[in-house]
Amino acid sequence: KYGEKGGPIRTEATYYFETGWLEMKVINLPGPGHAQLIAMGPRASELVFSHGTRLHKDSHSNQRSHSAGDGAWIMHKCATILGGSVQIT
Repeated sequence: KYGEKGGPIRTEATYYFETGWLEMKVINLPGPGHAQLIAMGPRASELVFSHGTRLHKDSHSNQRSHSAGDGAWIMHKCATILGGSVQIT
């Protein structure tokens, strides 16, 4: 939703046998507003991965999205419970 519209999304998974760690990266091309998020530094991740955050505007003024803004927050919670992290780079 926040990446380049119609752009590719790449998923990379690496298992580190020595440590038992699984690293998964979901990578998309930057979308509108990405430069502003990066300029915010670590605060961008705090905002994006907060409960109820919706950074996107509805694509049509007469339509409202059914999004509650919880998707990134849920990803953050899952990663944290599993001992991982999420961030915007």
